[in-house]
Amino acid sequence: TTATPLTNLLVNAGSNASFSTIAGGSGPFAYVWRLNGVLLSGQTNASLTVSSAGTANAGTCSVEVYGNCNSVTNSATLTLTVPPTVTILSPTNGATFIALANMTILAQVQDVDSTVTNVEFFAITNSPGITNIPPAAELFALTNNLGQSTSGPPYFILWTNVTPGIYYLGARGTDALGAIGLSQIVKVIVLDQLPVTSMGPMQFNPQT
Repeated sequence: TTATPLTNLLVNAGSNASFSTIAGGSGPFAYVWRLNGVLLSGQTNASLTVSSAGTANAGTCSVEVYGNCNSVTNSATLTLTVPPTVTILSPTNGATFIALANMTILAQVQDVDSTVTNVEFFAITNSPGITNIPPAAELFALTNNLGQSTSGPPYFILWTNVTPGIYYLGARGTDALGAIGLSQIVKVIVLDQLPVTSMGPMQFNPQT
């Protein structure tokens, strides 16, 4: 009995991790999977998927492949990366600008197990179908990439000549291990002109 080696995996915390092997020799074959030496009940196929991998899943994954004549054991490591923590500092949520607006989008990015390689900035315009701030995943899937910063910290871009509208902004940080962190979503409003304001209380003029 032979079995192809397992591949060491480096995945983001919360992502799925999949191991697989191909058995050769005289079958039928049986598979026994272990994670850090603990038998994984019900895992009897040639592949194993660890869903939403967390710290409890990190370590050594092994598979024992049994054939008619003998068995073989292969192992690999599962290492989790911690994605960067990304926070938009400016503009603040609900900030108002006047068209044609120039705004600096500034993000704070921290990474505990690697170095930040780049930070991308995104925006989408409000549409009739959007009634609430969209989830981060939706923002980054549907948006306009405004640019990126690779020389930080600080990580920022200057967004210029922004026309009137309601915009949702976000930032995405990537580290040297390929881990990706998403910021919170910030809503900003760009007005076409200054709003009308009252300069004081109403006065009665008896002459008019």
